[in-house]
Amino acid sequence: MLNNGNEVFPYILQHEGLVKESNPKMSKNWVLKNHNKTILDWFKDTIFVDENASETLRKLADGPKRNVIT
Repeated sequence: MLNNGNEVFPYILQHEGLVKESNPKMSKNWVLKNHNKTILDWFKDTIFVDENASETLRKLADGPKRNVIT
């Protein structure tokens, strides 16, 4: 879901850059796997401290509701 929003894209790039920067000797494949594994928690932490984050970003960062009847 996060990968489909233009508003989210800069955050995705930022996080991927942080993973690369923190692990400069690791392969692109490792960076991508680590990025995918850690992006959700990082995104949530980042959005909730960003005073300029939109309501849409805050709802995305809050994640899916598990109590919704499907």
